[in-house]
Amino acid sequence: MNENWRNRGRRIEEQIALLRALWTNDALTFEGQFHHLTGRAGLLRPWSVQRPIPIWLGGNAQPALERAARIADGWMPELMQPDENAKEMIVRYRLLIEKSGRADRGVGLNVFTSLRLVGPEQWHEQAATWRELGATHFTVVIERAGLKTPQAHIEALRRWSDSISAR
Repeated sequence: MNENWRNRGRRIEEQIALLRALWTNDALTFEGQFHHLTGRAGLLRPWSVQRPIPIWLGGNAQPALERAARIADGWMPELMQPDENAKEMIVRYRLLIEKSGRADRGVGLNVFTSLRLVGPEQWHEQAATWRELGATHFTVVIERAGLKTPQAHIEALRRWSDSISAR
């Protein structure tokens, strides 16, 4: 969008602060390095039930991990398996949350499971391992899983949910 790639982290952080201000104030003045609003109205009503709206960040690079631990409501690591590498990153994430002075309980961890890459016989074990590593949310990716109809997608999600709930 014709922006400087090198300052994207600072812009993202400022945009998060601006979004939170817009979501929680009737009117506001915001003076940042990249964004300036003077005497503007917040977002139109009705307000969301949860204020402010949670902001989750993704990415596996160290700056993304640090940013998520410092200012996000949750972190979404990209394309990780529940292995030793994931465990090490999650430990690092939790330490960064602690270092930032935030309560770890209130910061989530959303992991992704691909039905194309992980077969039904592995669903329960993988979900259990993610839970042991501290996952609070799961996203099930059904893209390119060979499902032809909406009903097939719904049934696959139902089978996945049943399999991780069983036992």
